[in-house]
Amino acid sequence: MARTGNMTVRVHCQKTVAATDELGNPVPGGGKWETQFTVLAAFEPKTGGEQVLAGRLQGVQAYIVTIWQSEDTRKITAGWRLVDADNPARTFNIRSLFDPDSRRLKLEMLVEHGVAS
Repeated sequence: MARTGNMTVRVHCQKTVAATDELGNPVPGGGKWETQFTVLAAFEPKTGGEQVLAGRLQGVQAYIVTIWQSEDTRKITAGWRLVDADNPARTFNIRSLFDPDSRRLKLEMLVEHGVAS
């Protein structure tokens, strides 16, 4: 478990929003990522791994990310992603979320860096 005193990384919490055409009709596959809010987070690296994607070996790094729970952060689901506010090239796909002590103070997420969004 990452220590809350180490919450020094600013991350944008993003989800996809549906794209619409000029008539307001949904465009399949046209959604784009939009930042909903920005929070401080602590990252604890887990054992890295490799996956075969598109016939090539890709390095994948998993992290446990800890943030404070709030009305906003309780909206996060596994369909969202995190983006490093200081380095937008670092994106993290959220795989699972959990409340480590069931007290609704902190939210921990298993995320992966190095896989397609």
